[in-house]
Amino acid sequence: MPGRDLVGRLGLGWISDKKLIERRKVMLLNYLLTGILMHLAPLCTSYAAVTAIAVAMALAGGSTITLFSVLFFEYLGIRLMPLAYGLSNFAAGNANFFRPSVIGYYRDSHGKYDGLFQLLGSFQLFVSFLWLLSCVCEKIKRSRDASKHQQDV
Repeated sequence: MPGRDLVGRLGLGWISDKKLIERRKVMLLNYLLTGILMHLAPLCTSYAAVTAIAVAMALAGGSTITLFSVLFFEYLGIRLMPLAYGLSNFAAGNANFFRPSVIGYYRDSHGKYDGLFQLLGSFQLFVSFLWLLSCVCEKIKRSRDASKHQQDV
């Protein structure tokens, strides 16, 4: 799905760059969508359904990858971006060492990958919850700043 991934990287990134929707909300929606689709994937029985889920996941994944660098900059600044990238890639790289074992475990012990899809979907939903917390905290911060500004005036 490289074409859909590209559309996600360019299209959804453009939407957040134009401030049509906040970047953290795009991340929330991407992870929420991916988590739901991961839970639905084992239920797909037709090629069309699998293709639809793969296309939707590629769109969300492409957008997420693009937004990482922008969000690293927004949250950490330009000075800490290289460190953030390094730690992020270090964590992802180390997690990849366990990937074959986890996949093999689900195949050998369960005979299918349904549980793995549910596990990964649950991780995605948890991350979407963390982005929801980020959105709520930012909204609370803005309302406090606005009320403080009104008191100062």
